[in-house]
Amino acid sequence: MNVPLTLTKAKQRFEKIKTEEVSFVLSLSQLARKVGARHYPIKGALRESLCEMSFLAIFIAWEEFLESTFEQYLVLGRKRISSVRPKIQLDNLTTARDLILGERRQYVEWSDPDLVRARAKIFFRDGEPYESALGNALTHLNRIRIVRNCSVHHSKYAADKFHSMIRELYGYGKKTKPGRFLLEPPTPGAMPAVSSSAYGSMFELFAEVLSAACGQIVP
Repeated sequence: MNVPLTLTKAKQRFEKIKTEEVSFVLSLSQLARKVGARHYPIKGALRESLCEMSFLAIFIAWEEFLESTFEQYLVLGRKRISSVRPKIQLDNLTTARDLILGERRQYVEWSDPDLVRARAKIFFRDGEPYESALGNALTHLNRIRIVRNCSVHHSKYAADKFHSMIRELYGYGKKTKPGRFLLEPPTPGAMPAVSSSAYGSMFELFAEVLSAACGQIVP
C-alpha cells in the first residue's frame, strides 16, 4: 500500500510528540529538587501537573492529526489510499477547511469522537477510515476526553463527569485529580481495546490508544 507522504508526515508528527511526552513522563520519577545541599524527589503535586501538561500536549497533537488527515483525504484524489472513498473531491486544503467548518461555526470540534464519526459519514463512504478507528476505541476515547475536559475546564460539570468515570473504573468513589489518575496503573476497568496490563500507567495506556487509532487512519 502506497501511503501519500503528506499523510505519513501527519502521523509522524503525532508519533514524535507522543514519544517525547511519554519519555518525559517516565522520567519524572528521576527528577529531583535541590534543598540546601541535598536533592529530593520532586513533589507529587508537581509531578502530577507535569503529567497533565504532557497529556494535553498529546491530546492537542491528536486533534491536529484528525483535522489534517480529514482535510487531506478530501483533496488527494487518486493519490489517496484506495480504501478511503470521499463523497466529494476538492482541489485544495483551504476549500476543504472551509467546507468542513461550514457557515455558522467559528471552529470545528475534533475532541468528541462521536462528532468526528458523524462528520466522517457526511464526507466519506461508510465514514471510513474514521468510523472503524474511532469506533474500535470509543470507550477509551471518551474517557480520554473526560480527563482532558476536567483538566482544562474548571467547571462542576467537567468535574462530575470525571468523578463518575472514576467510580465506573474503580467501582467506588475515589478522591483524585486528572494528573494523579494518569500516573496510576491501569485498573481492570480500563479495558477494553488495549490490554491494561501492558502499561505502567493510565497515561501510557491512553497514549497508546491514540497511537493505535492514528495507525488505523493512516496505515
